[in-house]
Amino acid sequence: MELPLFENIYKKYSGQGFAAIAVEITGNDTGAKTYLAENSFSFPFVKGIREMFIDDYNVYAAPVWYLIDRSGTLVYRHIGYVDGDEKILEEKVVELLK
Repeated sequence: MELPLFENIYKKYSGQGFAAIAVEITGNDTGAKTYLAENSFSFPFVKGIREMFIDDYNVYAAPVWYLIDRSGTLVYRHIGYVDGDEKILEEKVVELLK
């Protein structure tokens, strides 16, 4: 699962202005609650906005990472996850924090 890797990035850069929010879009409240109970994450999770999020952000697969700069501009979108993608995300985060 990619969330523990994302947690590492969040912890490393949150003190430098990096903020993160996870949005649960699977519609599986039981599975999400179980997963969150078994794992500890520092960033907030939002649920109950599945349809709005899918429609407004054209989400058709999970996970999807969006990086938004301080002015609110979407600067990066990444769909899916394979080993090593967290390195790409971290590079993008470092670029944004400069």
